[in-house]
Amino acid sequence: MCGGDPLSTSPFIVGTVLGHHPNRKLSKYESSNLHAESVAKCVKMKATEAQSTVLQQLLRSPECKEMDREYMSTLITSAFFVIRKQWAIDSIGDILQFLHNQKCPSVLNFMANQPSVTYTSSTSVRDIVLSINSCLEKSLLETIRNSPYIYLLADESTDEANRTQFAVLIRCLDTVTDNTIKDHFLGMVNVKKTDAATLMSEIERFLISKEIDISKILFVGFDGCNTMSGENTGLQRRFRHVVPHSLYINCRSHRLALCVKHLMKYFPVLEDVDLALLAIYKLFDNSPQKFAVFKDVQASYAEKELVLRRAAATRWLSHGDACKRVIQRYVLIVDTLDELLSRKKEPEIVGVRDSITNKNTVAAILVLCDVLQPVSIFCKDL
Repeated sequence: MCGGDPLSTSPFIVGTVLGHHPNRKLSKYESSNLHAESVAKCVKMKATEAQSTVLQQLLRSPECKEMDREYMSTLITSAFFVIRKQWAIDSIGDILQFLHNQKCPSVLNFMANQPSVTYTSSTSVRDIVLSINSCLEKSLLETIRNSPYIYLLADESTDEANRTQFAVLIRCLDTVTDNTIKDHFLGMVNVKKTDAATLMSEIERFLISKEIDISKILFVGFDGCNTMSGENTGLQRRFRHVVPHSLYINCRSHRLALCVKHLMKYFPVLEDVDLALLAIYKLFDNSPQKFAVFKDVQASYAEKELVLRRAAATRWLSHGDACKRVIQRYVLIVDTLDELLSRKKEPEIVGVRDSITNKNTVAAILVLCDVLQPVSIFCKDL
């Protein structure tokens, strides 16, 4: 084949044997930069292995052990602070450096004795975050498991990445601390389908993974769509097949939330209010320069800085807060729009000013402030 003898046992390619060619010798690689970098990495790795492990560092002398504990306490507290503020996780190192510059005793003592060990690498920070999560989840699940009865709330939605998420919440009796009814967000479940059978299967799998006894659930709260509330094949019916004593409650918060959307069909002025509130919010939220002018106007009136709220189309609470804040700063908002128009006549600002100064729109906002206040209180208590 290809000019060779098919019965021959000799190799087809005749030439230099692998390993004897000058280009294959290690001497050439030994003099390369790549070999020098590899040797340096090897030396550094051996030096790191020669150091004591984390466990050995924590079990050193009582003085060093106490110093390590104080530093780790500061590190975990900083990580928890970053998580609560929803900051980037990699900012923990900057916070520790700030504490070092501010002469924090625990950080100063630790870095003076071990400057090369800070536990701020991505792996260490990830382990710390997972430890905090495990600690909080353990306490939460203990409260739920000790409760004699449970109220399950669940709802599905689609996120910005077009993934279907199924949120699970629990209302239970906290017998561990103060014997009060408390609500807890338990987690999100990614679901591929949103039919009743799939959702029921995901609920069962989720509760089993959390070691929560499903037979303790006395009430379930879902929205009123057919998938959730269907009497024959809906999720609430399938749940009763598993837990016969459970009762289905159509979520009242969902019903209240849909009232605004339905009222807009019969009262166009409410749609004008919704558009005006959303336009004002976007005007200042999308432009730091315009919001800076609004802050300066509030400061000139000696008023406390107030940020406008976004009014969602199906949320009572957001409309109540948005209307209340617009009325509280109505004169200041109009003055801010006039100041912006004096600098540059943008069509967007002209449109927002026309909508916010319309008599019917302002009257409807005032009425909504009075109407939504008790409704918002009722919605919070649900």
